Parts: sequence; C-alpha cells; structure tokens
Amino acid sequence: MSTTKYKRTTIRSFMRATSTARKMNSLIAENLSEYKYEDLEGIELYLAADNLSGFGVVTATGKLVNVFSLVKGRGPEMVKLAILMGAKCLDCFEGYLVTFYSKHGFITYQVEPNWTEGGPAVHYMRLTR
Repeated sequence: MSTTKYKRTTIRSFMRATSTARKMNSLIAENLSEYKYEDLEGIELYLAADNLSGFGVVTATGKLVNVFSLVKGRGPEMVKLAILMGAKCLDCFEGYLVTFYSKHGFITYQVEPNWTEGGPAVHYMRLTR
C-alpha cells in the first residue's frame, strides 16, 4: 500500500472534492453518483490529504460509495482501506469496475439493466471474505 494518507472529512469538503473531480475528469463525471448534502448524512466520508481521491462507507449497511481518484493507481489502496472501514457491498457499472472490485474480493450477486437505454448494466456486488 502506498503512503497516501486518508482522513475522515466533512460532507461539504467531500462534495467540493467530488465536484472538482467531475469537472476535471469526464470518466469520473460519468460514473460517480452525485449526492445532495442530506444524502451524505450517515456516510463516513474519507479524502486523501491532497483531496484528489476519496470514498464513502454507509454506516448502516457497509455500502461503498463514491470512490473517485484524480491520481492513477490509488484505487487498490482506497478499496483496502474502505474494507477496513466496514465496506462490504457496492454497485457499479459493468466493465472495468466489476473486474477491479472482483480483484478485491467482491462478487456480483445481481445484475440489472441500466436505466438509460444502451448504457452498461449495473452490478450489485458483495464482499466474499
């Protein structure tokens, strides 16, 4: 694991970081759910010290949400940390993300068509360990 430091953060700081990430990277903009302030209550939010990467873990369910990074290569360390912080399930679009999360012990237990015709299917995944 690299030496990137992650810390719990506020809803406002997390929203600012994700908004910036969406503006700077179209792939993030297409794949990152956009939450309202009140939707983030009850979610433990984490940001890297440079605010260029982050994620959330829903306290009640262990759902991993809003994983993003403007720095290539930070994904694995974030997922490992998220699991340590209680992440045990997630949903993501079919393709690279399914393969990525599978490498970290998540398996697909349900697949649904995308709500946008022609869009990638949505995979619901849970941790197997």
